[in-house]
Amino acid sequence: MIRFSFLFVELAALLLFFLAAFEARRKGLGRLTEFLMIFFYGILLEELDMRIFKSYHYGPYFSLTLWQVPVCIALLWAVIIGGSMAISDAWGLPEFVKPFSDALLAVWIDLAVDAIAIRIGYWSWVIPLHEGWFGVPAGNLYAWMWVAFSYSFFARIVRRLEAKNKTWIWAYGILPLFSYAALFLGMNFVGTLGKFLGLTTQGGRLILFTAQFFIFLAVVGFNRPRLDPKKKDSGLSSSRPQLAPIWKWSRLSLHFYFLFAFFFFGIFREIPILGVLAFLILGGEFFFCRGAEPGLVSTRHKGRPCFQEQ
Repeated sequence: MIRFSFLFVELAALLLFFLAAFEARRKGLGRLTEFLMIFFYGILLEELDMRIFKSYHYGPYFSLTLWQVPVCIALLWAVIIGGSMAISDAWGLPEFVKPFSDALLAVWIDLAVDAIAIRIGYWSWVIPLHEGWFGVPAGNLYAWMWVAFSYSFFARIVRRLEAKNKTWIWAYGILPLFSYAALFLGMNFVGTLGKFLGLTTQGGRLILFTAQFFIFLAVVGFNRPRLDPKKKDSGLSSSRPQLAPIWKWSRLSLHFYFLFAFFFFGIFREIPILGVLAFLILGGEFFFCRGAEPGLVSTRHKGRPCFQEQ
């Protein structure tokens, strides 16, 4: 049954990736290229992280790999980061805030999935299962945030350049390299800060992750779109882009699958609190996927509708 679950994840990742790629193509060749580059970014970051940090390895039953990286993992990176960016766009956040939002949305997935996945054997960390976030190193949590933040930051710059001049589409091709460089610097900055503060244990690093999480959350919360009562009934809700179903259901399907696995493989007997947290995180996911509320106008955008097609 464990072997079948590996195959199921691979096939599901492939299906989600192709559906998401189709949706990206509807937004134009540039958006499709941006999405496809996340796949190569996923291969690059996974391979280099395993070689440099040697803190984890993947299970033996993945049927298709590139070097040490299961292809389905890179496919899921594309779906997760692409979906996070689509949700931030639908929320109508200011452009400079969106990478922070994307980072939060990405790590929200990991908080629910990773601790269950390691107990099925999809991958293994070098720390004991009672340390960190239920066996997941705290460094991995803040690394997830930098993975999404780095790619989103550079991708959104290229989007703006390509919108002005289509010849900039070539710049999407170098996104994986620039994004990994920024990811590496971000991870090492937080790690160095932790050593300086004496936060070298898994518990201490969880404090670092929590601090980073709430800093990012404060940036997003302070700059969120605000309701302008004068324009509540102005029909602006019709101008906001709708979040495509693939981005909603790809994220929700990950939560649903791992919750099912949590019970099917008997993990609930070992650590029931993990199931409670997974349900709470799933509830948050439903809220996120609703997108922004109709009729919102950002008070920081001088009354212009903040919901515009990207």
